Amino acid sequence: CFCGCLQSIIRVYTKFAVILHAFNGKSLHTSSMKCHGILRRRFVNGYICDYATESALSTGAYVLSMGLALSAWGYLDVAFGCTTLTNSESLVVVWMLLLLIALSS
Repeated sequence: CFCGCLQSIIRVYTKFAVILHAFNGKSLHTSSMKCHGILRRRFVNGYICDYATESALSTGAYVLSMGLALSAWGYLDVAFGCTTLTNSESLVVVWMLLLLIALSS
């Protein structure tokens, strides 16, 4: 638990230092020292912002990929004359598989 917490803190500091380095163009050492000063005062807000952004982007990517997969599946059903997404029994199986995949990830 302690190692995971320490790893998370180091990751946040590194991520914010690299972002600050990209914004101001100064050396990574100078940017990391400035980042340390900022995060010393606002670490909780920065950590929450990092976690919320990561969660939102992961959820968005998951929803987009599932939407594209179902769209492709529907297109292939129409193109090849199949009825896997219109048959109610197979549709229940498809949604159960999608729910299982969502819960396992």
